[in-house]
Amino acid sequence: MQQPWQSLPELNEPSRRHHCHARLAPYWDDTGNTPEGAERFLAMVDEACQDVGRDPATLERTITVLAADPDARPWWNDMPTGDQERPLRPICGEPAEIAEALLAYRPRGITHVQINMDQMTTAAIEQYAPVLALLDEAA
Repeated sequence: MQQPWQSLPELNEPSRRHHCHARLAPYWDDTGNTPEGAERFLAMVDEACQDVGRDPATLERTITVLAADPDARPWWNDMPTGDQERPLRPICGEPAEIAEALLAYRPRGITHVQINMDQMTTAAIEQYAPVLALLDEAA
């Protein structure tokens, strides 16, 4: 019987997990709501790649950001992230502000940004249409 992935205790240690990822993965995703907060992630990816003999440029970097309406209940303030350097804060604002915030990841080597919406509703997604249009224009 095949053992579940979670049964691999050696992957629970961050450095081993990072090295395994750097050796085998086509991309590496992290969460971070500011481009500046992603800097530590990018340095960690580069270091893990170098440790296993992989060219860091061959590992695509992606990021997942939280997006919320400015009037949303701030549940993220109650999240125990354990990382004071990268607190969980949603991206919000006018479409141009949001697009600018998302585009700021590009010069740092982030190739894809996933948006985790606070309210995953049709209306919330439709509100992002102007942001997506601005991102398309910038591409």
